[in-house]
Amino acid sequence: MQPGEIVIKGKKAYIRPEERGWYHQLLVFLGLRPRIPPRRPVCRGPAAVFAQPDAIQKVRDGLKFAPPSSVFRWDKFLRFVNSEVECSEEEPDPIRIELDMDGLKAVCRFLYNNTTKVNSDGFALMREFLPKMYDKHSLERGLRVSQAERDERGITDDGFAYGELDPEMFATIYTKVSQAYGTWSPKGVFYDLGCGVGNLVYSAAFIGDFVKVGGIENIQALLDRGEKRMPRWERFKQSFTKPMQKMRFIWEQDNFIENPSPWADGTFVLLHWTALNREQIETMGTLMNQLREGCIVVSFTNPVPNTDFEILVKDACVTSWGKADFYIQEKLTPRKPLAGREYKEEDDYPDDDDIVPPTADEAEFMF
Repeated sequence: MQPGEIVIKGKKAYIRPEERGWYHQLLVFLGLRPRIPPRRPVCRGPAAVFAQPDAIQKVRDGLKFAPPSSVFRWDKFLRFVNSEVECSEEEPDPIRIELDMDGLKAVCRFLYNNTTKVNSDGFALMREFLPKMYDKHSLERGLRVSQAERDERGITDDGFAYGELDPEMFATIYTKVSQAYGTWSPKGVFYDLGCGVGNLVYSAAFIGDFVKVGGIENIQALLDRGEKRMPRWERFKQSFTKPMQKMRFIWEQDNFIENPSPWADGTFVLLHWTALNREQIETMGTLMNQLREGCIVVSFTNPVPNTDFEILVKDACVTSWGKADFYIQEKLTPRKPLAGREYKEEDDYPDDDDIVPPTADEAEFMF
């Protein structure tokens, strides 16, 4: 069919959606074609996107198209959101969006702040089984266990002070981050650096899109309290989803400030460093170069002091040590191994250089 050619189907005449000139006006005059209603205005800027459910849904679709770790993630995300869909019989007035990068990130912050529904099958399982796994644990007991080992080992560094984040609060933070910024797919790895008794490691196994979860803790007595609950997990897991039943757990007694080896493959990292001094924080900022591109880091009190990480959100919550600020950051660059360090990659966790390149369809939104 040539552009502008009229097609007859019975008594109905129409032209292709992209041809809206005098042909269409003639058909309207003859009663063979309905008048085209005016199109919705283009959503220019974050405020216009906030007001349109269709626009918000397109941003959410973009997060699935360009999740963390995608090649050229933010550029591809922006091009997807701004891409225009042609009018059709099925979708006569598709949403049109025009955002710049700052506007897109403002929309993502809006999604974060307006995510209130935190219920899921994983949440229900966490609420049912986590109390059974930690039925004899209390904050006071954790403090006593931690202090006893610190005294025995002569550890005076305040960086190892014990504190807890409520699992419900952690689950809420994770849900808001995943709804606003996407999830690492398909092989997410969670680490809790300074995991204490490990309750957030199990929480991540319940509510996150992970294939492996791990806790890194320097106080062996605290780590033992988490690892020794694995038999309970095994006993309960027949009631869990299949991904949970296949979950891999890592429990590592180590000083995460000095040794990144156990957590370098993380894709979502929870970082407890409120009590660390400035020198320790700077050291950690350098070590975190080894994390993968697209890794999300949630750190308390201080952001990661590294220009390879972008602050997406600053927020605050209540913890066992009081109200605390936390920062949500994304690593924007591939990992940078330390000089002299040779990586031994697991066969199911490819390095950044092995990430599959984009398809032709994906490349359309990148260049």
